[in-house]
Amino acid sequence: MRLDGQSPYGGRIPSLETLQLYLKVFRLRVEYIQEMRGPSSQSPRDRILWILDNNGGKMERSRLRAATGMRYALLNPILDELVKEGTGLAEAISFLSRIR
Repeated sequence: MRLDGQSPYGGRIPSLETLQLYLKVFRLRVEYIQEMRGPSSQSPRDRILWILDNNGGKMERSRLRAATGMRYALLNPILDELVKEGTGLAEAISFLSRIR
């Protein structure tokens, strides 16, 4: 490490305050993702319903997939099942299921 405040790779070395700010932002993002995914003890079906409910009942399928951490191959059958059950979120889920 160089003592002149320059990185050996070019550019300035971030200050301690900047690094602390980056860490705080990173922790907030992790908390947000964990909150969006809901409690890990939930079933995938309940997690999908919880996420949709917290987003006004509508969400793009790609965002829903990212929020659940599920692949489309696992997500689509659950959405189809919820549509068949006629849940309160059936319209949003039906819309999401049609976008394949």
